[in-house]
Amino acid sequence: MGNENELSTFDVIVLGAGGSGLVAGLSAAESGSEVLILERTEVYGGHTLETQGMFPVANSRFQLQQGFDFPPEQIFNDIMRMNHGEANPELVMELCKQSGNVADWFADYVGLQLIPVTEFKYYGYTSFSIVSPASRSGSDLVTAMRKKAENTPNLTIVTGRRAKLKKDTVSGSLSVVIEGTDELLKSKKFVVATGGFGANKRLLSRYIPDAVNLKYFGSTFHDGTAVSIAKDLGLQLSNMDSYQAHSSLSAVGTLISWESVMKGSIIINSQGSRFAEEKIGYSEFASKLSSQEGSFGFELIPDGIYSEMYDLYSDFRLTESVGGFRHCHSIDELADYTGANKEKLQTSVGFLTTSILQKSSRETRIFPLHCAKIFPALFHTLGGIRTDRFMRAIEVGDRTSDTVYAVGDAAAGISGRGSTGYLSGSGLLMAIVGGYIAGKHATGKLQ
Repeated sequence: MGNENELSTFDVIVLGAGGSGLVAGLSAAESGSEVLILERTEVYGGHTLETQGMFPVANSRFQLQQGFDFPPEQIFNDIMRMNHGEANPELVMELCKQSGNVADWFADYVGLQLIPVTEFKYYGYTSFSIVSPASRSGSDLVTAMRKKAENTPNLTIVTGRRAKLKKDTVSGSLSVVIEGTDELLKSKKFVVATGGFGANKRLLSRYIPDAVNLKYFGSTFHDGTAVSIAKDLGLQLSNMDSYQAHSSLSAVGTLISWESVMKGSIIINSQGSRFAEEKIGYSEFASKLSSQEGSFGFELIPDGIYSEMYDLYSDFRLTESVGGFRHCHSIDELADYTGANKEKLQTSVGFLTTSILQKSSRETRIFPLHCAKIFPALFHTLGGIRTDRFMRAIEVGDRTSDTVYAVGDAAAGISGRGSTGYLSGSGLLMAIVGGYIAGKHATGKLQ
């Protein structure tokens, strides 16, 4: 970075140091390019920090060594079936094809092994294709990438500086302007990784009115910067009504892993009734929870499942530490906590008991029931700048940009309309694998 009025030139400039921006920057830098990542906050990671670090992968080296052989076409079919064919199939296939390479790249270049998740299949998957850090935490993805970035000499990350892409009205060339300075940063390629618009009520009202009143569990800096960039540069927007909801935001502000439900926990409403089949996608279930009186419910977690989840997930331990669970040893205690009807609670717990007893004996402990008050939440928006399969932005008039890429929540995602087309992990697939594709393609190194 130079002084004011000085012209600095890079091969690739990335706007945003969330998960997708970090991957894009690192993959470009690995190719030998001079890379600059500009992050307006003082924190790396963005929305990826709030995930469990899980995304589907086809045929990574570690998966194959463990006996898991999932071709890209299998994950492609799962995603396209879930989104009802409403995403760009060429983009989805490229993400699936590159996913194994990215998992290997994380192990070999970044220094973080991603391991298969085999305890269960999330709704919509036909294989155990999900991988994650051993910690089941997106923060470990970010930590590993940050450590690698700080030891990469041709990669510079500048935080706390708001930047804007500027188009010269005469030549049409692009540059980056650092707000509050006259400094112009030139680059051969630009990657927009500025996040979605979940924190922007005006844009939510325009594009996703159903999500305006949902509690927002996402980065407050996802304020629609990419939408503004698209308008300024004449780029197309797509899938703007697409979003990921979640159904288990606790009353203390933590997210409770949906794996608990996939293992057999149930959700009841304020009256004590189980009102829907839980084993669907957590994004889909959110609308069912939102329609209940008060737009909240309670998750009832049998003791055996709770013990497993507590050992596996940091979010469970965090929720416990801040008082998000009430441990009920009887129907009476459960009624006192929830305020629900005892007879309805008895029916719901009876269903839970019968269901759990049909499963493995290690999950037969019902009481104490661990109960958490939960709310539906907006996790992140999935619409943004339209791209081709290499993450290159599409201009108004359908011309593919030679210089601008969009990744992560800044780009149009691979889910269907509304909240019902989201397949668990596909958002991080878009961010992590899409970031890798952009970084490699921008430097001519995509294989």
